[in-house]
Amino acid sequence: SEHTKRDIIEFYDIPEVKIRVVYQTCGTIFQRPVDDSVPPLIDFEIKGQTLPEDYMLFVGSIIPRKNLEGCIRALETMPKSLRLPLVVVGRGKAHKAHLQRLLLEKGLEQEVLFCRDVGMEALRYLYQKARIFLYPSFYEGFGLPVLEALFAGVPVITADVASLPEAGGGGALYVNPHDPEALADAIVKILTDTELCLSLKKKGWQHAQQFTSQKLTAQMMALYRELAPGNHP
Repeated sequence: SEHTKRDIIEFYDIPEVKIRVVYQTCGTIFQRPVDDSVPPLIDFEIKGQTLPEDYMLFVGSIIPRKNLEGCIRALETMPKSLRLPLVVVGRGKAHKAHLQRLLLEKGLEQEVLFCRDVGMEALRYLYQKARIFLYPSFYEGFGLPVLEALFAGVPVITADVASLPEAGGGGALYVNPHDPEALADAIVKILTDTELCLSLKKKGWQHAQQFTSQKLTAQMMALYRELAPGNHP
């Protein structure tokens, strides 16, 4: 990302002329519509939990930097009438245990559903059926889950820091990751404003087209040609 490029220049004192930004892509699987008639089996950690009809989604390692705690605290501040369950896909140990204690303390243990290991087909289903994708990370080198969500046609709420605005473009709402109330307000906006929701989906899909495998390949080939012997004075 351009943000990572700036970090490399600042912290490693690398000349800007020696750095090129080539954005990554993600699997085309997220773009392919799911088959509603055959939903995948989603295995949750708490026995008896099943995938809700309406839910929000978080995908990422369960570590402090990813700020799943901010999502939980945002849920706590939301009106109960608008609060949707949050489905979590990701692994974690110590921080996950901390968050599970927090959920018990807040009485939200049935509103945040932790998945066991999820395959790509199930992940595609979870993305495409989610009402909103939440990713209020404190720092990212790019933010691949944001791009996966955009390709899946899901409105995104992410942080206004680091490279995340590059990943989300016009397909996301941006919040201060240190402000759970701002995150809660953004969730309510999307849930209550149909036009905004549709606009984010459309703009997100358009933005995602900058990150196709074809564009990645073309940019890498152009860079290799530039670096090939005979192309330098």
